[in-house]
Amino acid sequence: MLAVKKNFLWRDLRLTYYDNELNSERVWLLAHANGYAALCYRFYWNKLHRSGVRVVALDFAGHGFSEGTLKFRNWNFYRDQLAALAEHLSLRNIVGLGHSMGGASLLRFAAHKPEHFTAVVALDPTLLYWPALLYMAILPAPIAVRARQRRSLFESRQKAGKILRRTPSFAAWSDEAFAGYLEACFRDSPNGGVELSCSPELEAKNFQSPGMLSLRQYSRLKTPVHFILPDPSDVCPVARARQLARKNPQSTVQQLKNFGHLFPFTRQEETWQLITKLPGDLLPHRRRRR
Repeated sequence: MLAVKKNFLWRDLRLTYYDNELNSERVWLLAHANGYAALCYRFYWNKLHRSGVRVVALDFAGHGFSEGTLKFRNWNFYRDQLAALAEHLSLRNIVGLGHSMGGASLLRFAAHKPEHFTAVVALDPTLLYWPALLYMAILPAPIAVRARQRRSLFESRQKAGKILRRTPSFAAWSDEAFAGYLEACFRDSPNGGVELSCSPELEAKNFQSPGMLSLRQYSRLKTPVHFILPDPSDVCPVARARQLARKNPQSTVQQLKNFGHLFPFTRQEETWQLITKLPGDLLPHRRRRR
């Protein structure tokens, strides 16, 4: 693995992150989706490492190897973790690479502290319009109901892998991404066996609580944003992405046919090729390391 696993303390929670510790002017900060962990995106940080940039990837609170809590109101909770990690490591010239909730959290961070950022690459970020946000503020979202019903306890990682690999959600994942999921998204259970690191209750709360004021945050974006979306997207209306992209002439929006929301796990090489072709000198123009 081309990164060192480390921890830092934030609001009395021990949070885990990975850092390849390269001496590079450009820093890529990776943020994962709800219910997953940084190790699920190891393919990308290895590619970035070989491109010669510093890579830092965070396990959000309650995910992967980070300690968690249910005492938060909305996704600014995750924005603030990214901001705290950036301050802890004195990160500047950041290129954010985030998926789903992670992409949305990076966009909030960039809107809040644009001086930290060069650009954000947002892989199907969750940017819902106010009717959906209002619905979730009042009624249980179906996706949150399903998350609460998710099986969380298994006899072992091996058993979990055999069961989950047969389900539609994981059948098309790359072997590398799925290995990262089994390694980081389960922990030993005090009752024996293993359990999900991100509890069904936390996953459900995340689905339920983006926050009504998020629309105002995104409207303050000035940073170049490169949206990479499936066509269609269930969580990021393309009109919304284009609206935000118009705030900076360097921003771009790409839609991909036959890609689903989990394309960072299922279409990795194609996604990486799209990232390497983005404008803005986000990757060094030099021979990649072998």
